[in-house]
Amino acid sequence: MDRKQTPHLIDFSIRGYSLGKWERLLPKSGKMSISPGTTVGEVLDRFDFPSDMREVFLLFINGRPQQEGYVLQPDDALVFFLPLEGG
Repeated sequence: MDRKQTPHLIDFSIRGYSLGKWERLLPKSGKMSISPGTTVGEVLDRFDFPSDMREVFLLFINGRPQQEGYVLQPDDALVFFLPLEGG
């Protein structure tokens, strides 16, 4: 969205990894615009991930671990993924 037309929105980037078929739910551009005050959890709600999957997401904002209650700021970078399993 054009910031000049929608000054009440903030832009941030979003990337998900190791999500399998659910990666296609995310915006291909890796960018989103949201209302100020929106939390990470509210953003994730928009994508309808299965609850058992979402419970184990590892969340990072700007390279630092974060919780779903974090309020996103302009130009934040949200990255989330499932922990990898191995043997």
